[in-house]
Amino acid sequence: MADELNDEWWLENQQTLDYFNSDDKVSKTISKPACTTSQTSPVAGPVVTSEKRRLQANDTLREGKNKRKKKNITDELGESKLTTACPGELVVALQTYYEDKLTVVEREKLQLTDDNFEAAKSCEEDICDYMRTLIPKWNKLVRKHKTSHGSPLLLILCSSAIRCLELNREFNTFKGDKCKVAKLFAKHLKMKEQQSFLSKNVIHMGIGTPHRILQLLQDGHLKLDSLRYIIVDWSWRDQKLKRLIDQREIKVDLFKLFESYIVSKVTEDFVKICLI
Repeated sequence: MADELNDEWWLENQQTLDYFNSDDKVSKTISKPACTTSQTSPVAGPVVTSEKRRLQANDTLREGKNKRKKKNITDELGESKLTTACPGELVVALQTYYEDKLTVVEREKLQLTDDNFEAAKSCEEDICDYMRTLIPKWNKLVRKHKTSHGSPLLLILCSSAIRCLELNREFNTFKGDKCKVAKLFAKHLKMKEQQSFLSKNVIHMGIGTPHRILQLLQDGHLKLDSLRYIIVDWSWRDQKLKRLIDQREIKVDLFKLFESYIVSKVTEDFVKICLI
């Protein structure tokens, strides 16, 4: 059947054209690709952020290393637990060193006991306080010691010349005005000068390294006839945190000194060993 004459059909066609030509249709058509772009953008974002974080972390680590303060000997020893020197450690070290060098009978002659040692200095104790407790009549011994040239009452063994000088200064308040000290190490001191000093002077204290002391004993200028105490600077550590027992050359001379001279004096003449 035909449409009625009053039906305005052209208006419907105009509305259809307006729809297709409207901004809403265009905006919907254009917005579709934008949606696709927004879906892909989050993929690239985290990759860049993660790389930046990694670089920032590396920069922070490098800055931390550059700013980190280098630890000195005081810091290292402060973090470690300091312990009092143990005589048993010296006894074991001496026997272990000669285990493959001497026979069983020879090693037995080097055996030391607790009776050969005085109480060791504690790590917190002042050195002069310790020495006053160890030798309460030191000044009296010094006054009576007048005749034996080159024979000290007290012999101190250290790992280096620098340590000898340092420890000698620490002994100042203990030594007293009448005490004469022989410096028995190689740094800036010639052997002939030391030999001459020992042969002409009564000395009360000798402080030196095992190597030079051994040489002076072997040539007869240093004597042990008047010796009462042997002090071993056992616990002190150098800049590399090594004790005298940890350094091979010093250990060799130290134990040679014990084998040839010290052990016989300790066991036969009642000389005492003290570890500080």
